[in-house]
Amino acid sequence: MKFNAWSLMLPLAVGVLLVPASSYRGVAQQAPPAAKEELPAGPGRDPFLRICTGCHAASVVTSERHTAGSWSNIIDAMRARGANGSDDDMDKITDWLAANYPPKPEPDKPPPPALWRWNYLSKNR
Repeated sequence: MKFNAWSLMLPLAVGVLLVPASSYRGVAQQAPPAAKEELPAGPGRDPFLRICTGCHAASVVTSERHTAGSWSNIIDAMRARGANGSDDDMDKITDWLAANYPPKPEPDKPPPPALWRWNYLSKNR
């Protein structure tokens, strides 16, 4: 049997490509161990973790900021898509999200240039 460089390199290249890919599979399935500790305490945290994180990473939901009404609409939409939980659990989740992840206040913005000019000119005539 005759050996050449390709006969030695091909199995090595396949091994180099497949071993890292197979080792990442287990990492992607593990939940971060500190996820529960990072979330604010409250009666809605445990139902949130049990119900919502089955489909969403906690950080995806908690990065959002909404009013209580908007959170309620989102919870209703998730229930329509198959989120399973009692009415009490869903109310707790809604209240917990609204209390801990409300809309961010809008920073004071200067008026648009045209409006500024109109205000300036109307006051300085």
